[in-house]
Amino acid sequence: MTDKNMKRRNKTDDLEEMQETLADLASGKLKRMTMSAGEREELQRAAAESLKKANRINIRITPQDLERIKKKAAAAGIPYQTLIGAILHQYASDRISASI
Repeated sequence: MTDKNMKRRNKTDDLEEMQETLADLASGKLKRMTMSAGEREELQRAAAESLKKANRINIRITPQDLERIKKKAAAAGIPYQTLIGAILHQYASDRISASI
């Protein structure tokens, strides 16, 4: 979705996405993540850091990967951009490494 299309999203789109996610949770297609207090604190710190961002980046990602990231973020109760930022922060801080 381009930046122009993102601006055109409306509450109906968000509601439909939320309803789909809730239906996936109810059907067992999605599972809630269990995380330790430390993991939750790390995500909260990363989220707080993401609010301080001064630079914006654009990346290309397959629709399937983006959908999976959105579902994981929803299961964790955080916005998907925050999850992506947290992962990048952890990688940049040498807390996780690439296994490509």
